[in-house]
Amino acid sequence: MEITTSQSKGDLKTSYPELHLFIPELLQALPLWQRDFDFTAQSASLATLFAHAKRHTVSAQGLARTLLHPLGLSRAPWAAWRYQVDTGQVVTQPLMCADPIHLQSGTERLSLTPQAPSLSEAEATQYIDWLNDFLQQDGWFLSAPTPQHWYLQALQQPPPYTWPQTSLLSDLARADVMAHLPRGGGYCRTQIPSISPLIKGSAFKHIRGFIRGSPPLQKGEQGVFSTYATASNTGLYWLRLFNELQMLLHSTDGAARVNSVWFWGESELNTPPRPATAPDCIAGGAVLGQMFAQYCEIPWQADYSLSLKGQQWLLLDQLCVPAWQDQPEAWQATLDELEQQVLQAVQLVWQQREASVFLYDCAGHVWHCQPPPRWRWWPRRPVHWSLKAWQ
Repeated sequence: MEITTSQSKGDLKTSYPELHLFIPELLQALPLWQRDFDFTAQSASLATLFAHAKRHTVSAQGLARTLLHPLGLSRAPWAAWRYQVDTGQVVTQPLMCADPIHLQSGTERLSLTPQAPSLSEAEATQYIDWLNDFLQQDGWFLSAPTPQHWYLQALQQPPPYTWPQTSLLSDLARADVMAHLPRGGGYCRTQIPSISPLIKGSAFKHIRGFIRGSPPLQKGEQGVFSTYATASNTGLYWLRLFNELQMLLHSTDGAARVNSVWFWGESELNTPPRPATAPDCIAGGAVLGQMFAQYCEIPWQADYSLSLKGQQWLLLDQLCVPAWQDQPEAWQATLDELEQQVLQAVQLVWQQREASVFLYDCAGHVWHCQPPPRWRWWPRRPVHWSLKAWQ
């Protein structure tokens, strides 16, 4: 998208390169921290940009969905995109993310730890092997291209059960998990014969018997038809599978770190065509940034060096973890680092009239900051050196 400004006296340049800054958790926690801790965030560069910007509303919440908004998309095949980044291979069969998580039970709700569990490749393989012995009964299997990224796929095509509607894992940072459980889906396309588990221990046999409502496997038993087949079209299949996998993981020694998996990003491989308004490059954002760069067929860079050619996206998601952990001091320290790494440079190129800046808070708002006209040297509004005024 090209920004064209009205020509005025002393302002001969009518179009500018665009810098789009996506900064989740920039303003959301500040009112609560101000009330509880008398905390005031400080960022000279952002405060200057906010003071000269116009705020607009966007119909998107969260970093991932906010990135879809400029592309004109409302949804995306998240699992297929991420799998291609993780493996370098184009997805040829439908799949769904089934990432390891750690659930925490509170007095009023069920929540999860925001950060992905720290697992080695050997530990992830051990979890995968344990769960696959159970999932094969329904015609599924898990794979783990990276220790933190797991995927659920069907042993045969078409998948034995229809995909559910799910919530992004990033939606659960402050939410009640119970309100985001898989919905719908679960219609059984065919009866899938159960596969005898490779683990012969009595623990697995009794767990399987308890959660399936059928007798425990006996030594040498060759498997029977799944008892889920007749009741799967009620939409409860994925909820039951979610609970069953929790029970299996709670029986392992590693339940303190991984006690569940989260289904999300269901994909039927319906990747939308490349958008006509794609950016020219993306910086930061780790895997998510690579996913969007791959889809848009543009370069991705890990650092935040500015490119003043066309449109550049800068994904600044470092504030998320300290905000989710409710740590204002750590949040401010992270913001100070971003100030040194990229925000001061962004303010400078804007002040020198070399770029137009867009600031997304990933909570439904975007601030558009046009380069200042040469003939106006005073600010439109007083500049507050804290972010309190822009909440």
